[in-house]
Amino acid sequence: MSDPELRQALLEEFYNLLGIENHPWLQRAVMALMRKPLDRFIAIALQFDSLAQAEGFGTAARWALPRFVRGLYVRGLENIPAEGPLLLTANHPGTVDSLLIPACVPRKDIRILASGLKFFRKLPSLQRFLIFTPRQGSGRALAARQAIRHLQSGGALLIFPSGGVDPDPSFHPEARGYLERWSESLNLFLHRVPQTMVQTVLCSHVLLERYFRHPLTRFGKTLRQRLVIAEYIQMAEQLVRRQKEKVMPYVLFGEPKRGTELLAAEPTAPHKVIVQDAQQLLEEHMSLQTERFTNLLEAGESFSLPVSLQQMG
Repeated sequence: MSDPELRQALLEEFYNLLGIENHPWLQRAVMALMRKPLDRFIAIALQFDSLAQAEGFGTAARWALPRFVRGLYVRGLENIPAEGPLLLTANHPGTVDSLLIPACVPRKDIRILASGLKFFRKLPSLQRFLIFTPRQGSGRALAARQAIRHLQSGGALLIFPSGGVDPDPSFHPEARGYLERWSESLNLFLHRVPQTMVQTVLCSHVLLERYFRHPLTRFGKTLRQRLVIAEYIQMAEQLVRRQKEKVMPYVLFGEPKRGTELLAAEPTAPHKVIVQDAQQLLEEHMSLQTERFTNLLEAGESFSLPVSLQQMG
C-alpha cells in the first residue's frame, strides 16, 4: 500500500469529521496543515505494521507508545488472567488506549474488535489482530461470529463496548454516563461462551483538555466528533513538534469475573452487571489519582512503568 493512498484515507476521515467533504478549498487548507504530521504518522504506522507481523501486536504497541506518551501509570496487572477465554471491556478516550491495553496484557492471543476505518484496513498485518466491525449492516454479524470463535478457542478479546470514542474521565463530566452506552452484544458473547472471564479496563489522561478546547473542535456536530477532532489535533502537534508533552495515561485493570457468575446475577442481561461494575471501577479509578500522581503529571515525569514496558523508547 502506497503512502499517498494511506494519506488520502486519513484525510477523507478528517474531512468527514469536519463536514467539509464538499468544500475543496477547505480540504486543500487542511491538507497543507496536516501533510507533515500525516507523513510522520504513516511512517510510524508502516513500521508498526511490519513489527506486528514479525513479533506480535503487543511488541509493536510497546514500540509505538513512546512516540505518543511520556509514561503511564498502571494498576491491576496482577489481575489479568494468563490463559483461557478473556473478554476485556474498556472505555475508549482515544486511539492510544488501543495500544496501551495490548501493551500491558501479557498474552499473544489478544485480538481487538475495532471499527472498520479504511486506513487500518490497508495495513496488512492488522488483519491478524483486528476484527473489523462496520457501524451497520451484515458485516456486524460476521464480526460477532469471529469474536465468538476467538473466545471459544480460548483467546483474549479487547472490545470498546460504547461503540466509539468516549469522554476522557480526567476532565469530562460525561465519562460515567458513556459507560451506560455499553453494547448489549456483551450478552451475546457471554451466552455463547459462558466460561469467559470478563475484565473491565479504564483509561484516562489520554486526551489533554486543552485540545478539546481547540477552535477546530467546533466543527464537530456531536461530542464524539469533537473528541475525535481534538485527538487528531493533539496527535498532529505531537508529531510535528516531536514531543509528548504531559500525556501520561492512567490504566486500571479491574478484578475479572467469570461469565457464569454474571449470567447467574442477570440471566437475560449480564451486561447490566458489567456496566455497574465499570461505574464502580471508575469511581475507584478517579479516587486513586493521588496527589503524587497529579504532581508527577504536572512535572511531566515518567513513572510507574510495569516491567514489560521498561524498554519503551
